[in-house]
Amino acid sequence: MWIPGHTRGSIAVLLPDRHVLFSGDSVASFESAPILGPFNLMPSDAVSAVRKQAQLDFEIAGVGHGRPIIGGAKSKVLAMVRSLPSGPDTHWPPRIS
Repeated sequence: MWIPGHTRGSIAVLLPDRHVLFSGDSVASFESAPILGPFNLMPSDAVSAVRKQAQLDFEIAGVGHGRPIIGGAKSKVLAMVRSLPSGPDTHWPPRIS
């Protein structure tokens, strides 16, 4: 699946029969929890890419940085997605005034 955000050519790979998602650099993990991958060339697209992946069916996520998320990976990624900004006027990363 094409998921521009980290770079223009970023992809994710789903193995549906194994319920495994390889997210590339769009998702990382820290202390067993998913986080938005760092260093995105197109930050708003990176958020969209993670939202797109969260709609897939997976239990294990191989992430670009950090340890894999094993067991309940989709629900953990969905929880992370819900914490991200949303809406047409949202900017990521947040602007500092």
